[in-house]
Amino acid sequence: MKAGKAPYDFLNQKNVDSLMEGMRPKSQMAMDRVVATGEGAPAEQQNVKLPPAPAGVDTNMWAKVISMPPPMESGKPFPHAAWGHAVSMLLADPSPEKIALFDGSKFAKSGITAKQILSEFRKEAPQGGAVDNPFADAKTIGPQ
Repeated sequence: MKAGKAPYDFLNQKNVDSLMEGMRPKSQMAMDRVVATGEGAPAEQQNVKLPPAPAGVDTNMWAKVISMPPPMESGKPFPHAAWGHAVSMLLADPSPEKIALFDGSKFAKSGITAKQILSEFRKEAPQGGAVDNPFADAKTIGPQ
């Protein structure tokens, strides 16, 4: 603190934003904002028909992810059909090219990355490479 300055001058918007960014990821804050404003109420509460889950994808996890689409620049959530299509394309081919394509899309601009989507579905994947696991034939990365 410089001499003659008020002790709370460091609490400007730039410093507060950088402190908040360090506490929670931007994507988590965006999802929390959508939930808090009620715009992202689960599709079941909005009486919205969700797109069907792709073959081999856990329907409960699909409903959880697709019912909470990320917010557009206007603050309203993306349409469920568009969000479902983007997620299903990513799950069908989680190659580096598709991940880069997703991360460069309008969905990633709202703070949701391909890595986050894939990790959500991997958390709920059955152990032991079951048939309904869409990642059962994925290559292992790292030492084997």
